[in-house]
Amino acid sequence: TSIESHTFYNCSNLSEITLPDTLESIGEYAFYNCDSLKEVILPENLKTISAYAFDDCGALTDIAIPASVTELGNCIFMGCKALENVTLSSGISAIPEGMFCNCSALSGIILPETLATIGAYAFDNCIALKNIVIPAGVNDLGRYIFRDCKVLEDVTLGDGLTIISEGAFYNCDALKEIMLPDRLTTIGAQAFGSCDALARIAIPGSIQSLEKKIFMNCVALKEVTLPDGLTALPESAFSN
Repeated sequence: TSIESHTFYNCSNLSEITLPDTLESIGEYAFYNCDSLKEVILPENLKTISAYAFDDCGALTDIAIPASVTELGNCIFMGCKALENVTLSSGISAIPEGMFCNCSALSGIILPETLATIGAYAFDNCIALKNIVIPAGVNDLGRYIFRDCKVLEDVTLGDGLTIISEGAFYNCDALKEIMLPDRLTTIGAQAFGSCDALARIAIPGSIQSLEKKIFMNCVALKEVTLPDGLTALPESAFSN
């Protein structure tokens, strides 16, 4: 059984729906802008949730992704401004691009140890997100993944992380300190730009590439530790 794309598109008065146990796929924009939908129980046989399936469901507060799901599209819950509780089952290996972007009520989420990939903009503008633990299997934080997470203050990066991409923590105003793992090789442009509270940072000796403006506008930065083998600092690395 499947729900095809755009099936309930813009059904703004839809407040309740019961999905059959036989449901295996939910198509693109299937529940887009169903503004009255507060809760959806996803069945255990579900395998695919396509892009933008629940985009802009402004009343949705709770969601649990079952372990049966093997395919997730981009921006599934983007703009779900009331979403507070998310359960990701063990076995999920990827959080796609923009999955929880603009989920302004999301204050915390437990990422499963099976996670290997977190796409760009995944938690962009999650303005209530306070803490996050990145599992050891994740080696790349996508572009602008936590941009504008203004109360994010506690971040634990997994030992397997090698790349922090462009703008990953841009404008995370509450982030005072973050420990960079020893395997990290790349920090992208403006990765920590405009982190107003960031006071100290230590760049590990494993770093091979630092891009421009990585700590630009970090006005509280007092202590920086650079590795012995570092030969050059990029353009505007610590400007302002």
